Amino acid sequence: MEGSFLKVITRGVQALAFYKARDILDLETIELDTVIFPKSIAQRVMAEKRGENVLEFINVWLESFKFAWDRQRTPVARRGVYGNYLDDTKLDITEFKLVPADLNYNVWYWSKDYDKILKLVEKIMLWQQQNPRLEIMVNEVYPIEFYMSLAEVVDESPIENMFEKGLYFVIKQSIKLEGWVFDQFSLKSIKKIIIKVWDDIIPPELLFEEVIEG
Repeated sequence: MEGSFLKVITRGVQALAFYKARDILDLETIELDTVIFPKSIAQRVMAEKRGENVLEFINVWLESFKFAWDRQRTPVARRGVYGNYLDDTKLDITEFKLVPADLNYNVWYWSKDYDKILKLVEKIMLWQQQNPRLEIMVNEVYPIEFYMSLAEVVDESPIENMFEKGLYFVIKQSIKLEGWVFDQFSLKSIKKIIIKVWDDIIPPELLFEEVIEG
């Protein structure tokens, strides 16, 4: 796995937000219509990315993360997880060390159409009743699910500046994700055990050696 696992999780949240809002906001692709930046500079980043000032997009940002002590006592956190063999020699296996972390994300949805914003709020509220989980494949082999708690949705539309900067609407969705931070290791596996037995009383010709194949 290349790069940080937190980046992978953030990309997953970005994809979830995009597919929830795509039809309502008439978005095209994740790469074109979403950015991973704070709200304060998201509009500028999106304008430079598209080459024009547009107001139908999404930005995502990981606001805070903390060690989840309540999940530290679980077997997964204590012992980690063992995966499959790394190659055809079947000598090394994959071992994952896991650290429980509570990740707090904010997602902002931008639009010039207030009715679209209200429809999106309704869809976000219903999302909590639809088993909100983030699913990620590790090494394209191991499916991992993270539970998401969808907190409040806040209207952050700068209505008071509509005569200076134009009228547009922004809502912020707060997401708490019960995640895990991974670290991957290569672990040697035992394939052969050699047992030798000896005793001063037993004649040498009666000693034996046993090989146990794993």
